[in-house]
Amino acid sequence: MNLEPANPTGFAFNSTIGPQGYGWWYADGVSDDGRHAVTVIAFIGSVFSPAYAAARRRGLADPLNHCAINVALYGDKVRRWCFTEYGQGSVQRTSQTFVLGHNQVRRTADSLVFDIDDRTPLGRALRGRISLKLRPGLDQPVALDTEQKHLWWPVSPHASIEVALDKPGLAFRGRGYHDANMGHEPLEQAFRRWSWSRTYTGDNTIVAYDCQLRGEARVRPRTWRFSNSGAQTLTATQPGMAFGDLPRTRWWLRPNVRTPGPVEIARTLEDTPFYMRYLLQPTHGGPAAESVCEYLDLDRFRNRWVQRMLWFRMRRARKVRAALPAEDPCKAV
Repeated sequence: MNLEPANPTGFAFNSTIGPQGYGWWYADGVSDDGRHAVTVIAFIGSVFSPAYAAARRRGLADPLNHCAINVALYGDKVRRWCFTEYGQGSVQRTSQTFVLGHNQVRRTADSLVFDIDDRTPLGRALRGRISLKLRPGLDQPVALDTEQKHLWWPVSPHASIEVALDKPGLAFRGRGYHDANMGHEPLEQAFRRWSWSRTYTGDNTIVAYDCQLRGEARVRPRTWRFSNSGAQTLTATQPGMAFGDLPRTRWWLRPNVRTPGPVEIARTLEDTPFYMRYLLQPTHGGPAAESVCEYLDLDRFRNRWVQRMLWFRMRRARKVRAALPAEDPCKAV
């Protein structure tokens, strides 16, 4: 794993990831009118894959045999989800290109492009392009644990996004975000839970990432402010960044999150036994802001009944699909 990569645009797609390890490249965006949102993640060693978890229990698992693409669309009239896992024979990687079946992720000095050609677990097509215009974030990754086995890199927290999909028909522009994570061991081996939020305030994006490590009673809070001119690390006790409890979920999780000011749920994007994703808005009279947040309970994820349920949320590409040449873009929309 590249602890100090030379490329300031993030982890190389062909970084070495050892057995039981993982890497993922994450992006999200919210439309300018607030009606639509998207999340897209490309995985090596898909951390929430029940197949990868089962392989780890049998011994040292090869992360390249458990690569995945996850796309989630949210909106007033459209909601679509794909989570497809690909074996090593359907994957190609260079430092700047990552191909999974007919999907491709590619990066330039100032952009990140996901060309998607996949389908949902029920067989509905999901095809088109999601592109981000990147702005500077941190120029190196941050260790989330004391042993530096888990790294997080906020490559471009203050980005812009353009979505153009023909299946389903959806197009919008808005505010975007991009980061990446890599690790030497399974997430649940190091962490009990974490919460993360990114809040767009107009001129800045404020990111809070709070992890509770195994063997520690307290959460470790971290906060950054990003703008077009660069990044600033904030103190953990930054005024207005106190923890706020969100309502108990239908799965009896008790999520909490830090944001700059009081918030309320504008839309619940994901509600699962171990993971929550929300679009938040300020409470009445609060400062104008928009927050995307997630809450992850890895104690809950370790339960076998939870992992058995995940089989219904993902699709394993059993037939090897010929990967595209790494230098060729996928079909544009």
